Amino acid sequence: MSKLHLKPGDPARGPAVRDAEAAVVPLMAARGYAWAKVGQRDLAVDVQAHTMAVAFTLDPGPLVRFGPTTFTGLGRLDPDVAYGRLPWKEGDVYDPAKVDKARNKLTDLGVFSQVRVVLDDVPGAAQPDGSREVPMLGQMEERPRHFINTGLNYGTTDGAAATATWGDRNFLGGAEALTVTGSIGGIARKKFRDSDGLDYSLGTTLKKPDFLETDTTLNLSALAVSEHPEAYSRDALTLGAIVTHPLTPHLTASAGVTLEQSSIRQDLTGDGVLTTTDNTLVGLPVALKFDNTDNLLNPTQGYRWNAGLTPYLSPLGDSGTFVIGNAGASGYWAVDDAKAYVIAARVNLGAVYGGSLAQVPADKRFFAGGGGSVRGYAYQKVGPLDVNNDPTGGRSLIETSAELRIRLTDTIGLVPFIDGGNVFESAYPDLSQGMRWGAGLGVRYFTSFGPLRLDVGVPLDRRSGDSMWQLYVSIGQSF
Repeated sequence: MSKLHLKPGDPARGPAVRDAEAAVVPLMAARGYAWAKVGQRDLAVDVQAHTMAVAFTLDPGPLVRFGPTTFTGLGRLDPDVAYGRLPWKEGDVYDPAKVDKARNKLTDLGVFSQVRVVLDDVPGAAQPDGSREVPMLGQMEERPRHFINTGLNYGTTDGAAATATWGDRNFLGGAEALTVTGSIGGIARKKFRDSDGLDYSLGTTLKKPDFLETDTTLNLSALAVSEHPEAYSRDALTLGAIVTHPLTPHLTASAGVTLEQSSIRQDLTGDGVLTTTDNTLVGLPVALKFDNTDNLLNPTQGYRWNAGLTPYLSPLGDSGTFVIGNAGASGYWAVDDAKAYVIAARVNLGAVYGGSLAQVPADKRFFAGGGGSVRGYAYQKVGPLDVNNDPTGGRSLIETSAELRIRLTDTIGLVPFIDGGNVFESAYPDLSQGMRWGAGLGVRYFTSFGPLRLDVGVPLDRRSGDSMWQLYVSIGQSF
């Protein structure tokens, strides 16, 4: 009776007996008796001993085994992809946990809006051991094949940026996800470096699920970018091939290769003259990511952490060989059962090993400040500055944040926050140089696709040239 949560000595209450009776059938199904039924419940009360005996009459039915699976509603998806995601073989003993796993793995393909996996409503073929091999039914409903997404964010100093994405959820019939994304940024940016100061990018990605083996995903990407932040200007073309594989339900490993050709212009001496460096870089990124949070854009409980290492080789160009390491973690704790009050905290660390700061391309250095970093400061303005108050970047980074996310209504929330961080020229964070701190208040408007975010931050360590406050607008929580 222990698995039914009825133990000798417990109070004899009707609801506990009914709950135990309801648990009998799922326990039997987990052992392969999918058609088990409770036929009768007998209660014997001993008034003198103040006890009650409980007896359930059970009809287990035959042992059920997985039979052949038939899918409906696959659309243009290759049936072999769907069959490859079934975690059982014909003849295996029925297990409802495997049925749930199959449903989740088919849903993870991103092709279907609904997935239903059930036993067929037939007796099934009798087996020599008396079991029944019952067919399975997979009933799917396709999502629209194509989609368009748009995004917008704004920062006081760096201006506005807009993105648009077109996607195909099943590009080649094997659940390959193809996306093409274009963006324009730096709109109304306060300070321009050269040209019109605007940032442009055009990129495409192709995700191939079940690459070589089930659950392994191949991610191919190409990106052309022209960007002009305050620290530098950069034109680049990047190609990448990354393979990801889940090690556990929450832990994913990835490894791959990238090829980048870039031309970077920056003021190295502070005299206003831009120096151009050309770089050909081969990257070999490896990473681990953990995420057991309950929501991608608005987590209320759980943890996330990541750790990565990317060696860069420079067969051609002006840069040297170096390695970038980074690690970060964030946690989310709901204070109350309604999750109206959530404490969120994070920390990020980064370091560049090998070569001096001048030998590391500007876009591979660390910068801090802005809406996704230390709020209250302008984009990239936390850390070393040159004689013109322009950021130079560094070889190491530390960032930390804490928020109290308060949900006032179903659609409105407030978020007081404090952020801290700094960038250092050394290869390791030098905490003797101190941290820059910012604090402020944010407003959240909750929608079906995630919260809209508006944050106002003020620098607590304001230097000459720092604004008294910064405004940031985007989609999703800050971390």
